[in-house]
Amino acid sequence: MKKRDLRVCSIVCLVVGITLGLDFCACREAASGEEFGNETTPLSDAGYVWHMSDNTNAVGPAGSLQANGPVQLGVPLEGTEQAASLVRGGDGKAARFEGGYLAPAGDAELTINPKQWTVAVRLRDTEGKWLGPILGSYGSDKQVSFALRGRDARSMPMTDRNLWGNPLSTVESWFVHPDGPRTVHGNSGMIEALWGAKEPDGPRFRTVERNHPEDVRPNPLFNDVSNAVMRVNFPVGLIGARDWHDLVVRFSGAKLQLFIDGVLVDEEYPIGETRKRTVPFLIGAAHENGQLKTGFSGLIDHVAVWNRALTNAEVTALSGGADTVPERELAMLGPESPHMQYYRARGHNSKAGDLIPYWDEQQQTFRLFYLILRRNMHSKWDGGHGGLEIWQASTKDLRTWTHHPVTIPITEQWEAWNGTGAVAYLDGKYHWFYPTPHYEGQHNGIQHAVSTDGVHFEKQEPHPFLQGGDCEVFRTPDGVFHMVKAGPVRQAATKPVRDKTFVAWVALKDLEQQGGSVLTIEAPDRAQFDALVFGERVARRWMGGSNRHLRSSPGNLQQNWPEETAKPDEVVQVALVYQGNQGTLYRNEKVYGRYEIPQPMTFPTGSSLMIGWRHTGGGPAERAYFRGRVLDARLYDQPLSAEELEQLRPDVPGGPEPSAWYDFENGSLRDRSGTYPDAKLFGKARIEDGALVLDGQGDYLKASGTVQTQVRLTSNDLENWTPVDGSFIESDKRLATCPNVFRFGDWHYYICGSGVWRSKEPFGPWQEHSPLRLDNLAVPKTAAFGTNRRIYAGFLGDGGWGGNSVLRELVQDSKGCLGTRFVPELIPASGDPLPIRFEPRPPRTESNTVRVVAGQPGSISIPNVPGDYRLRMDIEAGPEALESSFGIGLCTTSATGEDGCDLVFEPGPGRVRFSKMGDSSGAVRSGPAIESVEGMNRPFTVDIIVRHDILDAEIGGFRAVTTRFWNPRANRIRLFAEAGTVTFRNIRVQPLTDIYEPYPGWRQARENADPLALNYHLMHPGGPSGPGDPNAAFYLDGTYHLHYILRHPWNGKRSFSFVHVTSPDMLHWTWQPTKLQPSFTGHGMFSGTGLLTTDGRPAAIYHGQASGRNQIAIAKNRKLTAWEKPYPVEVKMPDGSEPDMRHWDPDCFLIGDTYYAISGGQDPPVFKSKDLKRWTYIGPFLSEEPPNVVKGEDISCANFFPIGDKWMLLCISHPLGCRYYLGDWDAEAEQFVPETMQRMTWPWEGGDPDNRFSRALFAPESVLTPDGRRVMWAWMPEINDTLRHKTLQCLPRELILADDGSLRIRPLRELESHRYDPVVIEDFTVESPDRMNGGFARKRVAELNGDAFEIRVTVPRAEADRKYFGVRLFAGEDRQGLPINIQPANGTLRVGTAEAPFAVADLPPGEDVELRIFIDKYLVEVFVNGRQTLVAADMDYTQASGLDAFTWGADTTFKKFEIWRLQPTNQGYFEAKQNKVWQPDEGASTAKAISGAKRPMAKSNNHSTEAARSRQRPDVLFIAIDDMNDWTTLFDPANPIRTPHLERLAARGAFFTNAYCAAPGCNPSRTAIMTGLRPSTSGVYENKHPWRAALPEAVTLSKYFEQHGYCTRGAGKIFHHGKTGADDPANPSFQEFFAMRPSPQPKIRKGAFGCFDWGPVTEPLTDEFTVQWATGQMADVPRDKPLFLAAGIFHPHLPHFAPPAFFDRYPFEKTVLPPMPPDDLDDVPPIGIELARKEWDLWKGYLFDDPPPDDDPASLKSLVRAYQASASYADAKVGQLLDQLDATGRAENTIIVLWSDHGYHLGDKQSVVKFTLWEKANHVPFIIVAPGVTRPGTRIDAPVSLVNIYATLAELAGLPAKEGIDSQSLVPLLKNPNAKWKRPALMTQGRGNHAVRSRDWRYIRYSDGTEELYDCLNDSLWNHTNLLAGKDKNKFAAIVAEHRRWLPKTEASEVPPVSRKISTK
Repeated sequence: MKKRDLRVCSIVCLVVGITLGLDFCACREAASGEEFGNETTPLSDAGYVWHMSDNTNAVGPAGSLQANGPVQLGVPLEGTEQAASLVRGGDGKAARFEGGYLAPAGDAELTINPKQWTVAVRLRDTEGKWLGPILGSYGSDKQVSFALRGRDARSMPMTDRNLWGNPLSTVESWFVHPDGPRTVHGNSGMIEALWGAKEPDGPRFRTVERNHPEDVRPNPLFNDVSNAVMRVNFPVGLIGARDWHDLVVRFSGAKLQLFIDGVLVDEEYPIGETRKRTVPFLIGAAHENGQLKTGFSGLIDHVAVWNRALTNAEVTALSGGADTVPERELAMLGPESPHMQYYRARGHNSKAGDLIPYWDEQQQTFRLFYLILRRNMHSKWDGGHGGLEIWQASTKDLRTWTHHPVTIPITEQWEAWNGTGAVAYLDGKYHWFYPTPHYEGQHNGIQHAVSTDGVHFEKQEPHPFLQGGDCEVFRTPDGVFHMVKAGPVRQAATKPVRDKTFVAWVALKDLEQQGGSVLTIEAPDRAQFDALVFGERVARRWMGGSNRHLRSSPGNLQQNWPEETAKPDEVVQVALVYQGNQGTLYRNEKVYGRYEIPQPMTFPTGSSLMIGWRHTGGGPAERAYFRGRVLDARLYDQPLSAEELEQLRPDVPGGPEPSAWYDFENGSLRDRSGTYPDAKLFGKARIEDGALVLDGQGDYLKASGTVQTQVRLTSNDLENWTPVDGSFIESDKRLATCPNVFRFGDWHYYICGSGVWRSKEPFGPWQEHSPLRLDNLAVPKTAAFGTNRRIYAGFLGDGGWGGNSVLRELVQDSKGCLGTRFVPELIPASGDPLPIRFEPRPPRTESNTVRVVAGQPGSISIPNVPGDYRLRMDIEAGPEALESSFGIGLCTTSATGEDGCDLVFEPGPGRVRFSKMGDSSGAVRSGPAIESVEGMNRPFTVDIIVRHDILDAEIGGFRAVTTRFWNPRANRIRLFAEAGTVTFRNIRVQPLTDIYEPYPGWRQARENADPLALNYHLMHPGGPSGPGDPNAAFYLDGTYHLHYILRHPWNGKRSFSFVHVTSPDMLHWTWQPTKLQPSFTGHGMFSGTGLLTTDGRPAAIYHGQASGRNQIAIAKNRKLTAWEKPYPVEVKMPDGSEPDMRHWDPDCFLIGDTYYAISGGQDPPVFKSKDLKRWTYIGPFLSEEPPNVVKGEDISCANFFPIGDKWMLLCISHPLGCRYYLGDWDAEAEQFVPETMQRMTWPWEGGDPDNRFSRALFAPESVLTPDGRRVMWAWMPEINDTLRHKTLQCLPRELILADDGSLRIRPLRELESHRYDPVVIEDFTVESPDRMNGGFARKRVAELNGDAFEIRVTVPRAEADRKYFGVRLFAGEDRQGLPINIQPANGTLRVGTAEAPFAVADLPPGEDVELRIFIDKYLVEVFVNGRQTLVAADMDYTQASGLDAFTWGADTTFKKFEIWRLQPTNQGYFEAKQNKVWQPDEGASTAKAISGAKRPMAKSNNHSTEAARSRQRPDVLFIAIDDMNDWTTLFDPANPIRTPHLERLAARGAFFTNAYCAAPGCNPSRTAIMTGLRPSTSGVYENKHPWRAALPEAVTLSKYFEQHGYCTRGAGKIFHHGKTGADDPANPSFQEFFAMRPSPQPKIRKGAFGCFDWGPVTEPLTDEFTVQWATGQMADVPRDKPLFLAAGIFHPHLPHFAPPAFFDRYPFEKTVLPPMPPDDLDDVPPIGIELARKEWDLWKGYLFDDPPPDDDPASLKSLVRAYQASASYADAKVGQLLDQLDATGRAENTIIVLWSDHGYHLGDKQSVVKFTLWEKANHVPFIIVAPGVTRPGTRIDAPVSLVNIYATLAELAGLPAKEGIDSQSLVPLLKNPNAKWKRPALMTQGRGNHAVRSRDWRYIRYSDGTEELYDCLNDSLWNHTNLLAGKDKNKFAAIVAEHRRWLPKTEASEVPPVSRKISTK
């Protein structure tokens, strides 16, 4: 090397040393043992180096290069480009290529090591096209030896490229990345490196065919003539097309690898050697097919060749150093996925292959080993497998994963790829057993590697360790290790069959069956078959069947064949003869039909026979299985003649020898020919009376021609293995693919790629699991996670082997059947549910619910969905839909879904399938399916994840299926039904937050969204703020001003301010800074009015809250931006003394130059002033008692003004809300003389006139417009509980005095200017049914697809005089919607359930009825003829959009419907919601006020500490249910009562599967829960015992939380209701409590009394109000305290009322009754019978003792159905509570506890009662979700009592343990479900009667000493057999003694009861 070169190298070495440091040196030393010191550079030891300085300097060891064409050498590089060249060992100069090339000057040859080499080049493509050759060489045969080139990917065959699909255009391509498909813009080029195999006369690189026997299809990859060439490549679009890049191609013998800028981007795994001589070596050119190709445009710095494989550190040094590689790696390959769900290995087109999960008990770590596949399955080596190295990721919680270095790399060519094996641990070492491929030589078989840490494994000698392939290793409790691997294949003694005869004697069960086979022969690949089939193509005809009907009898011929007429059990002989190209069918020895066979099939050795099933995978059950009896079935390997067939008789030998013969004599499955030794029955197939009986539902016989086996070896040390004689398992399925053996519950399971088998014993015998395959994941294996969970792992394929990892949780039902569901910890994070909008707008139903009716239009879409989302819903199909299919269309852009992928449900055959499956090649095929899916005949849940190209679905929490499909433009979901009706409920679409944001700021906008925000009503933009009285209204200089009250904290207490809003038109409001607030006035602002002083200044008079006086404030300007300090209104008597008057809600008005003012109250006074300061008392404001006033009314929020020739007092009565008086002003007496009084608000139907629901309009205020109109507003505080305390103002109303002296109320005329899109419908007739006196009828007028409308409805007076008619808003097919009724008969207007007087008869003659209806989302305001108004709200308005007209009694013709959309006016609302300019000062905080108080320091610190702790503590949501037993799907999916929301809650936390009430009565049970005291301690044994009288000093659970800093609120049934459940009003258990609202009593059941009734109702039920109130409280969470919120759901307690939709879920004909043995009480002691008959008199004659027939509404079956509907209704209410909690964002800091006070008998034990000590009355749902403590999906089986709730909640919330109670904390079980729990559950019913429930036994002892004992493990949980009533009772003495010791030692005396005639609760 020249001296100049050494100087350059020294500089380079210095730079490299600084950059790489110790890591570089250590890495290199470890790799090669060489030093890399100051005298070397990365290029210094290359075999060949070409620098690009000039002709002289372009000479390397290989000799000179000669320029050909436009090539410029020695181009100087500058700045950073020069520095980069020097760092890499270059000389700072380059060669510029513009289509030319460099070639050797002579015949110089390169000698290359054929086993290891490296080539490096640094270059820049200045045009960024990458379309020309860079380097090239060829051999003497002109075939390529090496090439490095750029290539247009669009012209590459798929065998050469590794792309995602085909490029979409010249500038856009799709590539696979770990995070899913990505768009790469601007370049479709590929960097590609190729290297050839040995010389022409030597072997080429060898390809290895797949060794799967069923994979017989040719693969073009294996036939590629260029298999002498291997390729690695990478898309240019991911690297920066015009940048400098360092390209390194390395061949290590085991791998060919491509590095770009130090990043490994692709690799190939060859078998063989490369060429060692290349002539010539070209730069800028290459030979393709013997032709010289040029075209590179750019700069090349240097080219180098090494005769060895460089180390990774050297490659990094050639690429600029280690400090820059990570950044480039991230840019090219994307980030390493933090998740292992849907994981795809990082790297260019890499995949995750087989997954091997392993629970590391020693380190409490879940390890997921996986095979990584390169080349997107397009490797030509070993059938495309492409390497298969074993990698690993691990986790301790399934949420946070750690990626580890490669566990077992490929380092030798003979390894080629690794297979699937198993890990085992012994004595500090982890042992990995895995197979390598079967090449010739000694290395084939199972290999062995060992690790001490579970991460770094060392391969062990010898190779192989054992003979075999995929294997499993497991350990039995005795410590012995077992290895399972493939054994010998056993074949039946068959021979190839072409010509043949099927003969069978059968009796058809029915003639309507389609497609079942009486005899089938099936090839080993299970893709080819011939069969004798009935009714497949043409009904009632026999036919020859075959795969894809290739050899079947044509349907047009069958039409002419005789129709089968055999009666059931009539035996017929059928035969099918194949002879050459002729097929002939016979029936009873007579020719039945003939047909041509185009291509006869020869069935090879090993073919199987089946009877009953047409073929494997033969379609829907109803079209694939035979129904009937088969007496004899035979196969002949020759064609029989008609004469030979005629000689045959069933069960009798004769004729030629059959190849197979089954006659079923003596119940035998023996093949009398001896050909098939292995025959098995499947499903319910059975042999009876010498015949095979088939029911047609998965029943068949199969005789396997090929039997696969697995064998077992044993070891005690994992080193020495001993074979066990015989087979471990046998099957005709392929057993060798990735076996997995484990125990789960009471069963042992064997899982492999072909399916699942199970056994009660660890080593068999094994039976096929149903379904055979749990889902469509490839190569599933399982492993424990912790102690009670099991994870199921497989991969979703991508066009071949490998793809994305998918993990499931394995679940098991009570019968040992397995299923899979989502792993809660692995569900991708998602945001808030998006608003749901349906297209077309469907009829309204429940919230986020839509009913799809086939053909009307058959599908409904949800538009504007994000690209990645989670979709959840409940689905319920009607009877017709259950016979067809329905589903969910995903990833589509159209309403028809043709460009998307459907998830299809087929309840009939029990199938769920995806319609499509895509892959990286762009191909799309039919999608995967799962079979034997149960539960679709009842409502079921669906949970779907759409993440990039993966669609993953969980069905019913027990099955899952996934597919791959990608539509980058998808934005829509489609819901469809092929027949009948399907209801999709509780639809939630949540964007996946970790990977998707539709636009910047989207998440924040969602967080700030307010679902209650209206379009054109004035409402407060903050949270709950009531009272919201409007006050001080003005019109000043073109602007309207209004103030309303805002409640807020002030100096640690509650106070009030006047929020100020302005508007130009009373519709568009802008919020102004709040000026009138306590920080300015010194007091709170209560109601008052505004006025203008005599000199034109605005003034406000109001009540100064907490000041004891009314106050006056005067504005400093007419914009109201500044005010003078308010002063009190001081009133004096004329003699100067103080009047006896109340200061309250004042109003001030000006008459002449005198100010008059009134002060509110029951008898308001009037006083006057000339200057607003000196006031003189006059006397009573009212001259006389006003008319129509109810005792106790007051006059508050007064506003007094002239209107027409009258004066009007607009005010409220606190009990009755808004009203007005019309009268005269007596100027002489200075009094108001009222003449009439009318109300403006009306109570709800059935409500107490004094209750709060009568105050829909409250606190009115008015203003005079410049054109002389009087306009009023009113606060709407009590429309419903959801809107409670929201400051929401009604529409501005114009008040007009009519000529007749009555008031007209009309909507603000400015609203008309906001109308658009008018629709007019005239002469619309609704015809009443033709019956006596007519009937009810309704008719759809229009669909209101929007949320802001005005509707004007005109009905001719002639029609209106005699009709009951109206309209319904938000109406749907099964949703009544919001009714607006005109009822002439009783003279009322009714909106919803509110009713107001409006008499059509009082209208002037000729005046039509005119309704003006304003819809603003959920809020509806109705004006009728200007004479009456009503308001209502429908919070579920999104459920349907129909506008219906209806009539009753006769036809009604509506004259006109006028419909307008209304433009929103609420822009200011959203601005104010963000800027909060209105927010008043809050003064010193509560904490500061407390800390500043003078008190002992210790107390101050304690209080501060407690306050701080309180703020940090979690909220508590405490949900109680009444009377819900365990007959629900929460306990067992097979149970009839569906409770998806309870299951949803259980999936979040811990479900106690054996939880029991303290007493089976509402009062004693709830008392025990709320006090922590058992009945035997408290003396509260029954419902008649008042709990508070028994426990006057008890601190209830909620009170205990209040004492420790919680805000406590409750609603509904928490304690028992009535006198016995009454709390102490002086010491209440809750700070706020919303009592139960009465339920309707419609007396549905004839003869029903009290609450003993049931049936569907449409009226609001008590739980509606309870849940509305509770959800409202969740939105009003205190800032400074945690919240304890209790919600008591009354259902399913009697009366069993529920909305009709819940009854629809339980069709009467499908209602199932509990088991009711007639002798069930024969072994029960008398006192037990007495308890069971406690309410016997109530049911006598209804349910028992001569009960009515089932179809009677009073029957037991009707009651059971009603209970089920009522229980599902309760479940829905739970769902609403959970939805609201999730919407608040506080769920992560909220403890949720749910319980039912006791269960209920539904006819079992001959009882319909709760007051027993048996299982169904005591066993209850009990769930706890405690963030940070419970794990999702935990099941706790220990028997526990609900009395333990008290102590458990206290500990979870961090409260000190409560002393003196019976409650025990369950937190140890929550933390470890398998923790020891010795205490059984104790139940008490009446003093002296107790039950003790342990894990396996229920022991009952009554007060008279009689006893019962039930075996809960082996007897059913219906407690049928009392073991102490039999002769063997003494053998249970020890069990009884053990349970007796848990009985109470002492029992409190009964509390004196409260007298009640009937105990109903």
